[in-house]
Amino acid sequence: MSSPSVSIIIPTYNRVEELKRTLGGVLRQSHLPLEVLIVDDSTTDEVEKAVESLRSEFTAKSIALVYLRNQREKSATIARNVGASASRGDLLMFLDDDVLLEPDYVTGILDVLRSHPCAKGVQGFRKDTPKLTISFRLLNAFDRMFLLFGYAKDRCGMMRSFNQIYPHTLTGVVECQWLSGCNHAYVRSVFEEFMFDEKLKRYTLGEDLDLSYRVHKKYPGSLYITPSSRYTHLYTPSSRAPRKELAYIQSVYMEYLFRKNIPQTLVNKTAFSWSRLGRATQAIIRRSKSRLTGEPHGQVLLSFRDLLGAYKYCREHREEIRKGDLGFISEYQGY
Repeated sequence: MSSPSVSIIIPTYNRVEELKRTLGGVLRQSHLPLEVLIVDDSTTDEVEKAVESLRSEFTAKSIALVYLRNQREKSATIARNVGASASRGDLLMFLDDDVLLEPDYVTGILDVLRSHPCAKGVQGFRKDTPKLTISFRLLNAFDRMFLLFGYAKDRCGMMRSFNQIYPHTLTGVVECQWLSGCNHAYVRSVFEEFMFDEKLKRYTLGEDLDLSYRVHKKYPGSLYITPSSRYTHLYTPSSRAPRKELAYIQSVYMEYLFRKNIPQTLVNKTAFSWSRLGRATQAIIRRSKSRLTGEPHGQVLLSFRDLLGAYKYCREHREEIRKGDLGFISEYQGY
């Protein structure tokens, strides 16, 4: 793979202007992709019209701009699989539709593949990582104590609770145990063995963690993060689940993925329960305010009341979650 062809896959849902900005960043890449596949879950034809209006700009740079309407259930997970199946490149790069790439983003990913022949997946590094202020250090210590999403220098790991550690500072290419769904790339051979878990429906959460952690477990030392590929994730509020619904979906999916991926020992189960207590405590202390500007949306602070309702909901459906039967969440009506 001295010069692999690149397929960029972008699932989208009712975000026309955000998608245009993301595609503009693709056109400015120093290494242009073979193709860009837009997998549309939208409720209107506005995304399709926008893609058609941009087609000539991509054609002028010899990039195939492919529009695909997802004919299956609406789900970012399913949309990613649809895009992967339709792609032709040696490297499959997945982006959210509200991500802005620096011009050398693709080049940086390819550099890691060339220098690390065992690499199966690579992600870039967020430009908006938090500054190391005293308040940040205190908040981060709180989150790390409760095994919630936290930060550490040159680390990108998974905890017993199935929460993650992300680098606040990245001094070089570092091995990862998970890759972020908003920007990550896999060599094509990964999709000969793996796919995104299609049990995660509607506003999916954790499909990126699940796939990448499964790859990591089978192929340790094959995932990387590089500071040479930088991006900004806008975390656009439009087309996201309401806060209460997010609490229920997040709680169900995270319990399912914890049970699926983490050995169910007493120590690990205790760690998971401890992290849930921490999230509820977090909601009480900080209420509905986000910890820092640019905090990953999956970590947005939820209300204490909604979390308690979500935990009760998980308890009511624990046997179904244990069996991996998640059909019940599709019937959730926001009670």
